[in-house]
Amino acid sequence: GQSFGTVLFPTMTAQSERGDLDGLRETLTQGLQNLLFLAMPASIGLFAFREEIIRITFESGAFSASSTQLVVAPRGAAGYLARHGFKQVVEMAVGETLCIQGVDITATPANHPARPLPGRPRTDCLGYVINGSRRIYFTGDTDLFAGMADIGLGLDVALLPVWGWGPTLGAGHLDPYRAAQALELLRPSLAIPIHWGTYFPVGLRPLLPHLVRQPPHTFAQFAHDLAPDVAVRVLAPGDALDLTGFYQ
Repeated sequence: GQSFGTVLFPTMTAQSERGDLDGLRETLTQGLQNLLFLAMPASIGLFAFREEIIRITFESGAFSASSTQLVVAPRGAAGYLARHGFKQVVEMAVGETLCIQGVDITATPANHPARPLPGRPRTDCLGYVINGSRRIYFTGDTDLFAGMADIGLGLDVALLPVWGWGPTLGAGHLDPYRAAQALELLRPSLAIPIHWGTYFPVGLRPLLPHLVRQPPHTFAQFAHDLAPDVAVRVLAPGDALDLTGFYQ
């Protein structure tokens, strides 16, 4: 998809500057048709071989088949997930705790409006605190809320979303500045920015590259000003952070 955008946008820009609206429309139409021609078979292939893909990509090394079979989800989601091949689903509500091999997972509230879609269940929006050798908070999609102060008690690591999937943010999301404000409530020793650019519209990536790359670094700058005692680590896709080494 990004390759199509890289090829098409210079042509479309030139056509727009010349006022060639017919040519612009034709280029856009052909580009979308070609994109769908490739995307549809790829989507069908991903669906048909979803279990094999999960097995190859995630069930290796330190992970086994059981690592990808158990899914923790908001209450009301089990039926939907079962229809998509997830056989072991544990539903949770705010305040409930699940213990898995000595690690406690507690569901926390999230300030994010539910957006039911056709064919999908209406569920609450949750975050999760994972309490093992370290206490880690995964916020999920959320905006600031006062309860973060309670969640932050004894917190080691906060995984904070710093943007959404498009050029603008709707209700129930954190931008870089508000994510840095969340650190004032949570008070972790380490913050890792997440959730930026993943589902960014393909055609907009060449036009708005800063929104694909910049949000975590902007967050780090705000965090330095608002919560200077919190260490921030920006991880690129594929990077990993050894918490044992970090806390030594």
